[in-house]
Amino acid sequence: MRSTVLDTAALPIGERPEAWAGAMAVAQIPQHVTSLATGTFQARVEMTPLGAGQVSVLSSYASVSVRRTARHVRQSDPEMYRVNVAMAGEVRIDQYGQ
Repeated sequence: MRSTVLDTAALPIGERPEAWAGAMAVAQIPQHVTSLATGTFQARVEMTPLGAGQVSVLSSYASVSVRRTARHVRQSDPEMYRVNVAMAGEVRIDQYGQ
């Protein structure tokens, strides 16, 4: 099993949000990511295949907004589950405005 790692700290500040959004867009669970903190964005992801799925360890040091549209869901396996475990900070999840 080989992991894929993206650490935005290695990139110029202006390129970080776009690089992160690109990595998340091609992740096993497609999504659109928007940085809510301009000029300070820093994050790291390590994605490791696990059978038919994937384990991703994300560390974000800035506020981000993640959006999954119906198109994103259709692009991935609709039977796939996503589990988020927050080790610190705050996570808010809305589904259909709830």
